[in-house]
Amino acid sequence: MKKSNHWPIATGVALLLLSYIFWQWRYEKLSENLVADDVCQHAQHWQGMTAAPTVSFSDDGLVIRKHLGGASSSIYIQLGELRDARHIAVACDVAWEDCQKDPKVFWAMPRIVLVGSDAAGHFFAPSDHGIVTARGTRKWHREHCVMELPTHIKNPRISIDAYGIQGTLRVKHLRVEIVRSRVWAEATGMILFACWIIWLAWNLRPFLQGRWCIFRSLLLGAALSVAFATFVFPQPRSLERSLGMPFWLGVAPPRISPAVEATKEPSIVVEKIPRSQLSNPSSQPKRIRLRTIPPPLDDAHEEPPRLLALPSAPVPTPAPVVIAQPTPWEVWRASAREQLLEMDRRWNFRSYNLTHFTSFFATSLCVLLLARRTRLLWLVAAMAVSAEIIPDLVHDVGDSGDFYDLLANALGIVAALLLYRAIRLSLFKRRQSIEMKA
Repeated sequence: MKKSNHWPIATGVALLLLSYIFWQWRYEKLSENLVADDVCQHAQHWQGMTAAPTVSFSDDGLVIRKHLGGASSSIYIQLGELRDARHIAVACDVAWEDCQKDPKVFWAMPRIVLVGSDAAGHFFAPSDHGIVTARGTRKWHREHCVMELPTHIKNPRISIDAYGIQGTLRVKHLRVEIVRSRVWAEATGMILFACWIIWLAWNLRPFLQGRWCIFRSLLLGAALSVAFATFVFPQPRSLERSLGMPFWLGVAPPRISPAVEATKEPSIVVEKIPRSQLSNPSSQPKRIRLRTIPPPLDDAHEEPPRLLALPSAPVPTPAPVVIAQPTPWEVWRASAREQLLEMDRRWNFRSYNLTHFTSFFATSLCVLLLARRTRLLWLVAAMAVSAEIIPDLVHDVGDSGDFYDLLANALGIVAALLLYRAIRLSLFKRRQSIEMKA
């Protein structure tokens, strides 16, 4: 009886575990809590509609409500000038009851978001700014996310809104901290991504036909890894959530520029007297004797002489701490994300966005041309379904267009399959005609 090979499953589970540890452990904090520890207990920390009857503060935390048919309410807290910050981590304990979003406005729901102003002073909200989006009812739990701040955001603030149809949102233990990626995170992430490519290439190689199977399997593994990271997880997002438990944040040592070199302390010079002068005291020069005991005070109001301290070295003032500088990978990732989002906003046919169709059409055609068989399309089909399920579970989002997005994904796969079959049929007929002429 042939034994089954468990090596691919074991290595896949190991890569999943390492990827999970990397995802949870790759940030370190640079600051203490930017808001007061009792920020959810007292109204004086907040601005906006703090006096509204739908907003209340107590030892149990902050409660903000939206009644059915009633007015919406919103409060916010300033975070100060985060000039050098690139990422912030926001954590809080939240619970909500009977929250219903507005079906006409996709962002209108009880929520916690990051907002600010752009360079022109206009209201600005990052594309992924939903720290908490409340729908339905959920008990107390911990939310933890890391947000990449746009470089042009001004006056950043955390806003808690009671929008939508109705709902009650409860918040306590709010923490906002400046964080950055650990020094090893960039290299470790690239190594893990390369391991996933090699793992996929090794397991897909037996399913490939034709020449250069090893080379084509590596390209296929890279294509599927990039497609999964773009369409399923983590996606080109500026907001990253912890998985199952809060992020494991380390404490970063401050990056301080070199201090100014301290001036040297004055040294005491001791002059060496020749031995001949010591043997002949008369040859020594006469020295004036100095009294070491101060004379008695003539006046009761006269102050005694004070000993003058030798000038000491000035204490160097440390240079300001450099919070974070974006690495080349972070700059490239932010630029690529902005380009993808801009393409997504413009790639429309009338009122429907074509990104889903074109993305899975290109992915499916790439897989078919590299594998030279249709058997591996089930991987793309599984990815098309996961792209509409996993992001909703991780980021707690969802909209009524998920069904149409899934339909567009399927149409992209079918269109790629039809084009591939047409290419194969054309090549087959051309080969037949060449053989007949020969």
